[in-house]
Amino acid sequence: MQVFKLFFRIIYKNKWSVIMTLLIAFAMSFMFVQDSASSSIETKAKVVIADQDQSEASKALTTYLKDKVELQDVKEADIEDAMYYRQVDYVLYIPKGYEASLDSQAVIELEKKQLPDSSSAYVVDSYVTNYTDTLYAHATYGNSDIKDVIKATNEDMKEEIAYTGIQQKDDLPINFLFNFLNYSFFSGLIAAIGIVMIELNKTDIKRRLMISPISNKSYNFQIALATIALGAIFVLCSTAYAYGVFGNAMKAIGSHLYILNLACIVVPSLALGYLLCVFVKKREVIGGMQNVISLFLAFVSGSFVPQALLTDGVLMVAKFTPSYYFVRNNDLIFELTKMNSKQLTPIYQNMGITLLFGIVIFVVAFIIQKRKRKNII
Repeated sequence: MQVFKLFFRIIYKNKWSVIMTLLIAFAMSFMFVQDSASSSIETKAKVVIADQDQSEASKALTTYLKDKVELQDVKEADIEDAMYYRQVDYVLYIPKGYEASLDSQAVIELEKKQLPDSSSAYVVDSYVTNYTDTLYAHATYGNSDIKDVIKATNEDMKEEIAYTGIQQKDDLPINFLFNFLNYSFFSGLIAAIGIVMIELNKTDIKRRLMISPISNKSYNFQIALATIALGAIFVLCSTAYAYGVFGNAMKAIGSHLYILNLACIVVPSLALGYLLCVFVKKREVIGGMQNVISLFLAFVSGSFVPQALLTDGVLMVAKFTPSYYFVRNNDLIFELTKMNSKQLTPIYQNMGITLLFGIVIFVVAFIIQKRKRKNII
């Protein structure tokens, strides 16, 4: 395991560069999370509910939303103007006959309008969707009496609030924290890998490796093992940071998935750092590319701005990066209400896609590295 030991000797020699990269990333994420938390907690979405049904079901939905949003009394004819002047974030229309359609196969859909750049409106929409889906499930497969249906639905919503902690100060920023770690990991791991690989790619060292009994397969295996160990160190440090700063939020349902998702983004982060070092021989160049790549991935994937606020064009570009699936997973984990296959399947699928990105990049890097080693005289 000579290459493995050499890898960490170089890391230890430059330990303060690696440590400072991680500490600076944590400090930046802490400031970002605090700003995001305060802006999200201080304001409630301004919502108008146009209830044309005036049924027990529609009134139950209004009561459920009442404590979570700021209800606005706006006439239907003035709603469009109110949205234009940003006096309203979200409008919910409950059509006549909504309650009567709940136990049928053709349930009447609620019409919704929201400001496209309002993150609070996005949260309100998730409230409405969760409540109406649960109401429909109880009406279809449970009790036939609407009062019993509403009672069962409200009980489920109490359980959901207790676990997800939406709008609780300790829990709200947790997905912002892990989203920001997308930037931290790409920035920190590319820098760390750059320090090592720039040294290993020096001509003298490469020639010594060529005449050593270490095969190309063994070399790649030891490098991969060392990078995985380095990634594990980053994950452990980040986990300790998350529990230390937002301990209560990390006790919520499914919070362990944040750590698993973080472990998945390590693979493409390391792979990209390794690939860059195959082509670049100067540490200064790696530093510049590290900043450009990590910032680009953070901006297009939703690390700094919620994905709900990004345009379709930006999201289309983001889907060709592992960061998109990482950030998407953090948002899905934050919205978890139950640990069932319906909610967990898309999360595990996104993790698989993230890992696949890293594996493909690693394979490409190893192939190119192998060919370049053969060209050394």
